[in-house]
Order: sequence, then structure tokens, then C-alpha cells
Amino acid sequence: MTTIKTQVNNIQESKIFVWTLVAAIFCGIFTYGYMVRSAIVNVVERENIERQIQTLNSRVLELEDSYVKIKNKVTLESAHGDGFVSVNSPIFVSASANTSAGLSVNIR
Repeated sequence: MTTIKTQVNNIQESKIFVWTLVAAIFCGIFTYGYMVRSAIVNVVERENIERQIQTLNSRVLELEDSYVKIKNKVTLESAHGDGFVSVNSPIFVSASANTSAGLSVNIR
């Protein structure tokens, strides 16, 4: 009778071990599939981002080119034509002045 109980216990332990092993293998396969899918999604997203970076870089180059062209068009004559005037005696702020400027706030 004890040998039958021992054999039944061994069979039950074997079934538990087998099902645990099957569950672990299933979890491993699921995890592997999830990681492979994540890697593929990340590669595709990286390619999309690289394309966007190339587009933005070309746009920045276009803007820099137009900036340089516009900057080179600005001359003293064109500034005077737009209403700017030359200053004959510029006034500078002295760092040694004893006066100070500040903001006064009354809180009630």
C-alpha cells in the first residue's frame, strides 16, 4: 500500500513538474515573441525618425540660406530707406552711476 502511495505521489510530482516546465516554456516563447516584436517596431520607428531628421535638416539649410541672402541685402542705405536714422552722439549707460532703477510694488 505504501508503494502505491509513493508511486502516486511520484506521478503527481512528475505532472506538476511537467506542467510547470510547459508553463515556463510558454512564458519564454511569449517573452521572446514580445521582444522580437518590440525590436522590429523600434527599428521601424528609428527609420521614420531618421527620415524626419533629414527633412528637418534640409529645411534648416534652406532657412539658413535665405537668412544669409536677406542679411547680405541689408545695407546702411536700405536701413535709411526703411526709416532708421544714424545717431550722431550715442549715449551710453555708465556702470559707476549712483542712480539705480527698480520696480516698486505695493502689496495691500
